[in-house]
Amino acid sequence: MSLGWLNGNAGAIAILVSVYSAFLTTVYVLLTNKLVRQNQTLREESVKPRISVRAILDPNFFQFYILRIDNVGGGTAQSVQLRVTNPPLGKGLEHLNSNGVFRHGISLLNTRESIEFFLADALTMTDEVRNQQIQITVTFKDMAGARYESFARIDFREVENFIRVGEPPIVTLADSTKTIKGILQSFAGSTKLQVVTSTVRDEERKRNLTNMWARLSRLKRLDPAGYQEVEDLIALRSKPLDAASSPKT
Repeated sequence: MSLGWLNGNAGAIAILVSVYSAFLTTVYVLLTNKLVRQNQTLREESVKPRISVRAILDPNFFQFYILRIDNVGGGTAQSVQLRVTNPPLGKGLEHLNSNGVFRHGISLLNTRESIEFFLADALTMTDEVRNQQIQITVTFKDMAGARYESFARIDFREVENFIRVGEPPIVTLADSTKTIKGILQSFAGSTKLQVVTSTVRDEERKRNLTNMWARLSRLKRLDPAGYQEVEDLIALRSKPLDAASSPKT
């Protein structure tokens, strides 16, 4: 009976299978299209420039704040403009208004490239300035001409009560240089370095003598009779010529 039912409804079953296949194909196409769009978006985002503006402590002089401008994106940024959006600036920060970067901008900032300049002195900074947040608007373009805008906030309280452990590398390098300089001066002032000079012929003669004595030592160990003959020949050659040629009596 089941086989008869299948035979009687074969047309309807074929239509259902076709509809289901079409549905699966549509879902596959939609998912593939979505995946393609996501990959395209990720690729576009990976080559966009991204400008980061933040205050950091100077690695060599810990009391100085440095304003660091980084291109942390994957593309080159051009026509970078920075503007303080919450004036007036506190005492000691007014120089930002006359800073070249804020007045004229940055024509080109490559990927992973950064610009740093002095921002403030933590030792002379008042509490009013320390508690003031600086808001900076950054506008820039990519190489295709598309315009972007981002915002940065400088908060000096983020590095409050920071402590450096150890000495800055530049101080350690300076102390090491002084130590090396003192050692060199002691050599130059008290004693002179001994300089040994020799010609190429002298060095070759030394090597030949060393090789000869090495061969004689090996001959003495392996062939004592042959070594004795060589020793007798050397002794004969070392005698004066007149003694070697005088007649026997």
